[in-house]
Amino acid sequence: MTKTREDTVYLRFVATFIGSPEMNFFKGRVTIEGGRCVFRRTGFSLDLGKRGINSVEEEAELGIRPEDMEIHHEGRTPLQTRVELVTNMGSEVFVHARLGEEVINVRAPKDTSLRPGDMVSLSVAAEGVHIFLRGQRI
Repeated sequence: MTKTREDTVYLRFVATFIGSPEMNFFKGRVTIEGGRCVFRRTGFSLDLGKRGINSVEEEAELGIRPEDMEIHHEGRTPLQTRVELVTNMGSEVFVHARLGEEVINVRAPKDTSLRPGDMVSLSVAAEGVHIFLRGQRI
């Protein structure tokens, strides 16, 4: 079966509506540095580890689900955010924060004490990051 352009776009499209809240997306560039995959965009970069990608340096889109990030009240990671809104859903709490110019949604422990204006660091498990090149997940 041959993949068409529509199939490729569909793969990225599906990722936008599976999960609640939806996946966070960031446009930037993927490069290989020292055998490791690195995502870069204005405001932050993220080491994605060894991903089986030999050579790439092009525009890409990074997708991270809210549950694949962890909030740290202290510490310095490449992902420094400012809390804008905390939504308590009963059994879950979602933190809506600003990462540079982007809004990012993070699932937090239900006993979180974060409030708008707080600065927090985020860590991301590299295996929980999805890379999309030309709409297709790699």
